[in-house]
Amino acid sequence: MSRTLSISAVKTALTCMLQYRFRYVDRIAVPMTSALALGRAIHGAVEFAFRAALEKTALPVEAAREAAHQDLDACEAEGLRLKDNESLDGLKDWAGRAVETYLAAIPADWRPVAVEEEFRVPLVHPATGECLEPALTGKIALILAAGTVIAHKTTKR
Repeated sequence: MSRTLSISAVKTALTCMLQYRFRYVDRIAVPMTSALALGRAIHGAVEFAFRAALEKTALPVEAAREAAHQDLDACEAEGLRLKDNESLDGLKDWAGRAVETYLAAIPADWRPVAVEEEFRVPLVHPATGECLEPALTGKIALILAAGTVIAHKTTKR
């Protein structure tokens, strides 16, 4: 069985080994906060829009907005923790506006050729050339026809 190591796991380990242990070794679940839910919903909606654009010429903005709303409903069902000043409807409004704004800013000549493309890269010792385990794995959010790689990042701020 081949082991893998994600970029997120590497970043976590470099930031805090105890957090790495809790998340990746002990597998303690991270509580679903509004920030995590928004990131998941917006990323999912943008992915949805670009997958549709692989086959069509127009980005389905309204359908992507609805996908974000459905993701937030799923987060609520999984135990979403809202702060006192937050509501599910408020998060849906924020996510919908963020998705619409992002997709409206996409240049007309962007043509996706791959969406959420998985990769696996062996780690090679620089002196010996030996392949080290585990391999580095991840996903590239978007690859355009011109070969440009796009990574979608979200923040609630």
